[in-house]
Amino acid sequence: MPNLAKRLLISIVIDISPSTGFKNTLGEKTPNELINQKLKSFIAQLCSNKKIRSSAEVCFVLYSTNIEVKPFVPLKSLENNVPQFSPVKSGGTRTASAMNAAYDAIHEKARMISGNSLGGGLYTSVVILLTDGDVSVHDTDDMIEEVTRKINACTVKIEIEADGKKEPWLLLFKNETHN
Repeated sequence: MPNLAKRLLISIVIDISPSTGFKNTLGEKTPNELINQKLKSFIAQLCSNKKIRSSAEVCFVLYSTNIEVKPFVPLKSLENNVPQFSPVKSGGTRTASAMNAAYDAIHEKARMISGNSLGGGLYTSVVILLTDGDVSVHDTDDMIEEVTRKINACTVKIEIEADGKKEPWLLLFKNETHN
């Protein structure tokens, strides 16, 4: 008999582009070190909740120029074994493409759970993005629009001034109200 308990599918999208390995001018931790530290803390917090620990499955999506989708694993298997990720030596950033891959992984897992991409109400999904915030120059406007549609959000390209120079950023608005 299939397990009909509600499942929590968590897709964690992790930026491993070269920029995540650079220390800031204050010599503090690199973005990659902070990402790994926060990931370990986040997994520990999830595992501390018995219901989440027993129902959640986690998928990691690593990205730079290339995108690698790791298979879903039970959260409890990560409790004392949280993977650490390292930045790649060269490459760019494809954030929108990685987010699309994360949503595709969730919908594929939902099909496996229930036989259809809607999951038959048997799952709840969460996508988490861990990045240094560097906007992708490798993602096209069409890719950004696709991920915006998938998460039912509004994405606006803006310029932010930081340290006297303008940087491109993506600003996402998401309405989480439900009837």
